[in-house]
Amino acid sequence: MSNRQVELVVRRAGNPEQRLFLAPGVTHLGRAEDNDLVLADIGVSRRHARIIVNEDQVRYEDLGSGNGSFLRGRRVDRHVVLNGDEIVIDPFQLTFRVHGSRGPVPEDDETVRPPRAEELESAPARLVVLAGHRLAAAYPVGSTALSLGRSEVRDVVLFDPAASRDHAAIEYRADGYWLIDRGSANGTYVNELRVSGSHRLSTGDRIRIGATEFRFELSPGAPAQLSPPGLPSAPPPPVSAPPPVAAPPPAVAPAPTPMAPPPMSRVPAAAPPAAVASPTQTHISASDAKSTNWLVIAVAVAGFFVVVALAGVLFGGYFVYKNGGLPSAAPEPPGVGEVWQPGDDANGEIARLMAQGAQHDGHGRFFDSAGRYYKVIKLDSAHPEARRRGYLACEKIAFDVLADDLLSRDVSARALRKDVRAALAAGESAIAGKANLADTYDLLHELSTKLPEDESLAKMARRVKGAALRYAKSDEGLAHQEAFSAKVKAGFKALASDDLDGAEAAFKDATEADPERQTPQYFRALDGLHAVDVARSYGS
Repeated sequence: MSNRQVELVVRRAGNPEQRLFLAPGVTHLGRAEDNDLVLADIGVSRRHARIIVNEDQVRYEDLGSGNGSFLRGRRVDRHVVLNGDEIVIDPFQLTFRVHGSRGPVPEDDETVRPPRAEELESAPARLVVLAGHRLAAAYPVGSTALSLGRSEVRDVVLFDPAASRDHAAIEYRADGYWLIDRGSANGTYVNELRVSGSHRLSTGDRIRIGATEFRFELSPGAPAQLSPPGLPSAPPPPVSAPPPVAAPPPAVAPAPTPMAPPPMSRVPAAAPPAAVASPTQTHISASDAKSTNWLVIAVAVAGFFVVVALAGVLFGGYFVYKNGGLPSAAPEPPGVGEVWQPGDDANGEIARLMAQGAQHDGHGRFFDSAGRYYKVIKLDSAHPEARRRGYLACEKIAFDVLADDLLSRDVSARALRKDVRAALAAGESAIAGKANLADTYDLLHELSTKLPEDESLAKMARRVKGAALRYAKSDEGLAHQEAFSAKVKAGFKALASDDLDGAEAAFKDATEADPERQTPQYFRALDGLHAVDVARSYGS
């Protein structure tokens, strides 16, 4: 036994240093609360790295983190730790103090357990690796459970930050192989559908855990059902006889009677191990399973629409309750950009709030317009136009939320990952000056609403916004803004003097001169154009 002692010193600017001794075994580091060493910062991945201490060496392994681990300024994935090494996980600095002799470095990673070739050949089923980090090409699946997870004691160790310690397992039951999710945090997916509890596997099913993907296959010639350990297997069906025609009794080789199990058998008599399902029976079972899945999906979709409808009714009812009931007449709803025309008896404050609400409606800012109409109702609770427009604004908010939710559910996870990669590439191009910053920011913002937990999108959006601010402060940007400012100021000056045609022409010149929306004056010109529409409606 070695008298090795490993001390880890964790430092972060502005915080007291933390010292701890690492016990032999595996120590996990990351942002998640279930890590052995929690590094609470947004720049640290949930499953960032691990430290393996044994009698021969101390090894640091990065688990595919987003921002990486750095040793002497260079990013490292695996490193044999020496005394005095400092590894940086921004903003943390990890200093190792190793006391005791260090043995030879083993070449192979003992945590990866590739199965033997004879095990794969004799196994009735196997798990073929399609994508993953440091995995064998395939794993045999037999009558005993095959466990998958991030823990070292699992049969298939997953080097994936999205995997839980005890993530899932594949078990054999009387009617075939089943995949069981063991309460994982990020879920287990079969053919891109999340598994709720357990799912019966068919040959060719694709199993995904995070970025790791497998394909389940039954070995050629394997029966559809296995005999549990300790009982004789049923003889295979005659090869010469086609499935629809029953083979004559003399053609069947003599075999032990399957209905007479040994006295000490733990298998229930209701499920004899020798009952081999025919191909027709297996096909019917798969069809029943698919029909059940479609039925569950249909019920879930119908329930979703019922919940949304009830939410809309409650939201509208609350608005009506707060504002004294529905209007006596319900005229046609206004179109986008339509403005309210105040009557002669409207006072100045109500006219101003109604005009602002109509302007927000024209820009699609229905939440702000609903707030303006609510203020009008507080001043005049019997104002029918404010109640009507406020009700319509609330409906528009509800439908926008519903449309965004349906759109996000309609897009598959694989397609979203592809869109995220394209958006990040577009962001790099925009920062380099090869693409439009405003369009790229809109794209990143739209994807962020669908994937609010994706930190890469938020980070790229901040970088694009920073590039736009740097351009606005540059000499070229200032000159650009100065040229547009004169046109925008001329437009508002004409608007103040009731020269609506001149104001409209000035604002249109400003928007046409900045088609890439690189200056704040572009958006000021848009507001000016809508103010012209409001003034025209007010004066008509």
